[in-house]
Amino acid sequence: MLIVILIYDQLLFRPLVAWADRFRFDNEDSEDQPESWVLNVVRRSTLMDRISTPFQSFMHWTYRLSAPMRGGGRRTAHAISPRVADIVWAFFLFLLAAYALWRIYELLACALGWNGIVGALNILGDQATKPLVVRLDGNNVKEGRRILAEAAHPLVSVEETMDGAARKAAELASAANKN
Repeated sequence: MLIVILIYDQLLFRPLVAWADRFRFDNEDSEDQPESWVLNVVRRSTLMDRISTPFQSFMHWTYRLSAPMRGGGRRTAHAISPRVADIVWAFFLFLLAAYALWRIYELLACALGWNGIVGALNILGDQATKPLVVRLDGNNVKEGRRILAEAAHPLVSVEETMDGAARKAAELASAANKN
């Protein structure tokens, strides 16, 4: 275990600390600046240059893109305006954010639905020992009641109001304290 920790320290954390030190904002320079032999090797080697060359070439190529000319004219390679590049980049980020939000919604809709409660209790099986009080409100309340009623799980109590749910939770808590 000690060897793994030392390797982890030398290959990940020391290089990270040494690299991040240059972003430090202080009035005084620290006397003992963090050093990392791994970071020195990476900085001095040509490996990173070789790895980044295809990406760098692609980026330079994208800077030279231009829209096709009308009338069948010949395309020339010239730099696109920074304004157009900013608009394309903002649109790309918007699409990426929209996709991420859609995926999060999809995940939450599946994981936190009424079937999710029943599915989690079925997965837990005998390990589920604590009662669950559910107060249904909002969209698809009828469907939620139907799903939970069909499951007929002994640990699930469905209540109509917040007061009813609080009363049921207090009853279950006092019953658990007596045992």
